[in-house]
Amino acid sequence: LAILSLPVAGLDLSFTALLGTGVFVMCGAGCMINNLWDRDVDGRITQTRVRPLVSGDVTPPRSATFLCAQLSLWLGLHWRGQDHSDGGAQKEQMHACSGVNTN
Repeated sequence: LAILSLPVAGLDLSFTALLGTGVFVMCGAGCMINNLWDRDVDGRITQTRVRPLVSGDVTPPRSATFLCAQLSLWLGLHWRGQDHSDGGAQKEQMHACSGVNTN
């Protein structure tokens, strides 16, 4: 909610969307890791027996593949986020000072 109090002019919406997507992807990856690690325990609990890994609808290798895809997506978002960090601004300033055209 604090972000809603910021003036719109100071808010970089593309970076906010990038950050939100990264949080969503990493939350999903954390849940996937938990499901992989706890699949034996989940099979002994009535409420969790219907989870796809426990019931056999999804195999552990398929889950691991999906986890790798999530982590790869996060890594790409992380690298993209570097353009919005102070390091990116410093790089642009260095290019401007050296006369290198970054366009």
